[in-house]
Amino acid sequence: MGFAVELTLENPGPEPRQVRVPKGMLFEVQDPQLHVQNLVSARDYEFALDPYSTITVVVDAYCANKSLAPPSLTPMNVTPFVMLADPTSQQDVWQFFSPR
Repeated sequence: MGFAVELTLENPGPEPRQVRVPKGMLFEVQDPQLHVQNLVSARDYEFALDPYSTITVVVDAYCANKSLAPPSLTPMNVTPFVMLADPTSQQDVWQFFSPR
């Protein structure tokens, strides 16, 4: 696996928080004019945030759009979308997002 998403997570409140990034979560390129691939998390992650804390984490990912260039330090947006399939390889992800 050669791709990853770096996320900065912040807990501004007085209670500890858990943040879950599910396997298959889609990260969208902020600027579509860059013509690079979106990314999909490669496995489930769970992060604990202490009160009033900020942490930076790295999430392993697969590329989602075979016909586009791979991203490199490309700003991404977190989306609410998660693949319905259970990807176990880069090929699985590309096949899922390929036109049928």
